[in-house]
Amino acid sequence: MQAANFYGFAIGNENKKICRHINDDVKSIAWYINTYDKSALTEIIQTADLVIVVSDLDEYSQASEVKLILDLAQTLNVPVLIYAIDKMKLAFQHSQQAKSSTQLSSFEKTAIIIPIDEHTLINTPIMIEYFMPHRLDKDYSVLSINLIIALKALVEPITQQALIGVDFADYQLALACKGYYQTSLYTAEDLTKANNLTTDWQQSEIIIVSIFINTNNAFEVFSDTSVLICNILKESNAKLLIAPIIDEYITKEALVSITYKQVNVVAEKCRVVK
Repeated sequence: MQAANFYGFAIGNENKKICRHINDDVKSIAWYINTYDKSALTEIIQTADLVIVVSDLDEYSQASEVKLILDLAQTLNVPVLIYAIDKMKLAFQHSQQAKSSTQLSSFEKTAIIIPIDEHTLINTPIMIEYFMPHRLDKDYSVLSINLIIALKALVEPITQQALIGVDFADYQLALACKGYYQTSLYTAEDLTKANNLTTDWQQSEIIIVSIFINTNNAFEVFSDTSVLICNILKESNAKLLIAPIIDEYITKEALVSITYKQVNVVAEKCRVVK
């Protein structure tokens, strides 16, 4: 498995606090939490395979910091993945509104943007049952747990020694397709009832599936779940990547994270599918 350097930047005091808090649960990302000037950022980014940014893009000052990182990464040919905390409403005042709108329009052309809020993934009783009891001792917010799951779904298939060989090269094609993405979380049972959502998937260019499983009958569970997903998406022309994640917290059936590129999405209406 090819080693990859994943570097994370948290923009804004609240996001820095969240990323410090979850650091132990996403150890495959080297977090840079402090504030860095252009020279220091260049030195960090030039050794990265992937830059991950956690930011509230509603806030103009944070969006400006993100733009600097994006500009440097683009110059250095390093892909960028943005986890946009809260929905993007472009709720700016006066002259800043036009500037921020222009920035966001440029972001979607140079980065992958995934919105994260308190309802993105952990939004049903069964999901709370899966994750909450194991995180209570760390006093995680629902937003923090959503971010952990979304990060794990795209990072751990590459960094974890799992059932099948997946490395960063397998994700290069997906990361090359910029724009707005959506992450949804399902049980296998949920997937059999997800026909009303597959229209979004069918239209997508890229679909990345991460299957969270435990070590019991891991290969069989991964195989069965992969077949289920392929059957659901049999009419799709999307590029499909499926990978397992061994997770000690999964004690019941597999959980499936589906990240897909959204179509016809603009910054003002970056939606979160429940």
